[in-house]
Amino acid sequence: FARVMQNTHGITVRVRITREGILLPTMDSKTLMIALCPPRREARVVFPPLLRHALRPGLEAELEGPVLLPYWENGRWQEGLGQIVLTITEHMERLGRP
Repeated sequence: FARVMQNTHGITVRVRITREGILLPTMDSKTLMIALCPPRREARVVFPPLLRHALRPGLEAELEGPVLLPYWENGRWQEGLGQIVLTITEHMERLGRP
């Protein structure tokens, strides 16, 4: 996923898993950040500005909440991370379709 995003769209993907809560680093305009804190059931998905504009409004919040919620409840956050990546990939693929 990260390699495809970089090679195809020039977007750097960063994934951060932490136990201490989520602190987002200073980000540039070409970085997609996915941050998870499993002990606190916190998630942040931050798209770069151009991607945020191109994709459906509210997608970041959907990925942080409804998409991930069932995985928090079952203790399978790793699968939830996979679902976040899959959902982003599906939305990216739709950008090129009429």
